[in-house]
Amino acid sequence: MKIKLLLLTFLLCTSISAMAQNKWIPKLGYGTVYSGNGDIPGHWFIGGMQTHISNRSGFEILATGTYIEQTRRWGQGYETFQKSNGVALEGSYNLFINAGPVQIYPAVGPVLRYASERELYGLSIQYNGQGGITDFEPEMRSRNGLQAGYVLALNLDVKAKQHLTFGLRGSVQSFHTGQRLAAVGLTLKNARW
Repeated sequence: MKIKLLLLTFLLCTSISAMAQNKWIPKLGYGTVYSGNGDIPGHWFIGGMQTHISNRSGFEILATGTYIEQTRRWGQGYETFQKSNGVALEGSYNLFINAGPVQIYPAVGPVLRYASERELYGLSIQYNGQGGITDFEPEMRSRNGLQAGYVLALNLDVKAKQHLTFGLRGSVQSFHTGQRLAAVGLTLKNARW
């Protein structure tokens, strides 16, 4: 945990010094995120800034939001509700690979997320001879709080015009609680914003 906090502090200090020297480009995006065992889909929102330190490397600071809710029906009148809604702050180091208007760059860095979660931990269902439910006992766990972890991402950007770039981003956020969020989405960067 101490190493993650030191890494986050180092990244933020380096980003602030780079911010004073370089131009930051706004980045927006939207996509799909999966939580749990990859079986609960939701919405993923992205907003942040990116800068280049050199032609081959740079930093990104992104705020991501997730809206994941699912009601699963087990039978008439029997259902469970799960959610993982939260906001995260990512700080990542980018390594750029350029090929004309196409830019591919992996990103890695720390992430902090505040989330409100409710998950199905266990479920006991008993049926009668006709297939009807006689006993239904879901075990749900709820937690609200701050989670620390890391993010791994792969980005593919295509420059459409001098100041306009469209992209595809896939990322996985892993947290100390064991929670993982896998997401894929479209991004837009405009240097004139």
